[in-house]
Amino acid sequence: MIDITVQAGKDPEARLHELCEAVRHARVWTIRDRRRTRNLRLDHSSGNVHGSIRRIHSADTERLEFECTAKDDAQAAITTGRFVNLVLRDLESASDITIHRT
Repeated sequence: MIDITVQAGKDPEARLHELCEAVRHARVWTIRDRRRTRNLRLDHSSGNVHGSIRRIHSADTERLEFECTAKDDAQAAITTGRFVNLVLRDLESASDITIHRT
């Protein structure tokens, strides 16, 4: 499992909605349930790589925290990399991203 923390600024919920809009246009990502942003889950599928990113609760109000799970470590790393690319490309206000393998 890999933990991802994104510094989202003063309004992390707005950043989350921007992320959902970006995912809508990406062909390798799908959102499990758009109505539930508190427990957001993004599924990644591309070729033989499958993984998911799930939002987890953060005590800090200016951060968005996610965890990545996949069948093995290599697929988790690929899924995390593609998620970080999505965040860096489409969330201009995201100032810092931290990745930690657990």
